[in-house]
Amino acid sequence: GAQQAAAAGGGELDPALAKRFDEAVEAGLKDLPRSPEMRLLALAAYVASDRALEGVKRVERGLDALAPDARRELSLLMGQITLGFAVRNRDRAGLKAARARLDAVAKGLPKERPAGWDEPAWKYTRAVAEVADRVLDGATLPESEAREALKALPRPLVDFDAESSAGRIYAEGLAATRGTLLLALDQREEAIASFGRLRHLAPNEPVSKLVAAQVQLMVGDPNGSWELLSDGLGDLRPFEAFAVHKWRSVAARLTGEEEAARGEAQAQLALWDTAHVPDAVETRSPRPIFVGSFNVGLSFMPGDPLRVDVHATPIVLLVPDAPQTRAEVKALAEGAPSK
Repeated sequence: GAQQAAAAGGGELDPALAKRFDEAVEAGLKDLPRSPEMRLLALAAYVASDRALEGVKRVERGLDALAPDARRELSLLMGQITLGFAVRNRDRAGLKAARARLDAVAKGLPKERPAGWDEPAWKYTRAVAEVADRVLDGATLPESEAREALKALPRPLVDFDAESSAGRIYAEGLAATRGTLLLALDQREEAIASFGRLRHLAPNEPVSKLVAAQVQLMVGDPNGSWELLSDGLGDLRPFEAFAVHKWRSVAARLTGEEEAARGEAQAQLALWDTAHVPDAVETRSPRPIFVGSFNVGLSFMPGDPLRVDVHATPIVLLVPDAPQTRAEVKALAEGAPSK
């Protein structure tokens, strides 16, 4: 089997190897145009080589050859991948394309859901895509839209099986996203309870620590917040690293550590473009983050056809953010006193 974190990206292929790879994919899709397993395998290979969006474009060609249920499920997966990369790169055109893919799935989805359709994952993806479209560039999320998204989400503790790997990732995403939307509606106690669920499910994940650090700030413990963001964070994606420095800067300012706050501001500036952060984040503007995994298992049994098991959970979740502009951070990094 192979595993690749879809949100993290992989390494670049050698040009000669990339050419052989493309030829092998083309041959497989040409020989098995009606096989959803072949398309999943091709998509997984593209994800593993950090060419996920190329994979989506290639795999969606000739998609009408698949049976309706298989076509629908694969279209949802490609919509999720496109949404994730649009969020990661703050790509407005990519987000529009992702929403168009999801709209196409919705249009063809029968009222009586087909067997095997993952309705909670579908509801989650649609709700988060709506919010991501509003806040991608740092705009405020209106309370009416926060309520709508909260209502559209799956049920906590019920709709996702946290004992399975895919269900657990969705449960974590739901806990973070629900808490963030509740906070945007000033329902602080309920938000903290949802964040506690995230902390229980994923105590060591960077996103979980980021949210827990914000809870520490909410309850008036900036030292606790700093400690949470200073220990055992592991490898961070650019936006996660940016957010760590942002919240450490807030904690440092609250404890009067101006020099530490200045250093964190300088680290933010160094990461700003790589992390694709908006130049200005308004009040009540949650931040969408791309997380999840892409797991592929191959089973070869004598006399049986190739079996491909793909467990893909490329999801976007929401975390709270704080209003800030690049100009404010630059001034702090250059030594201006914090407000």
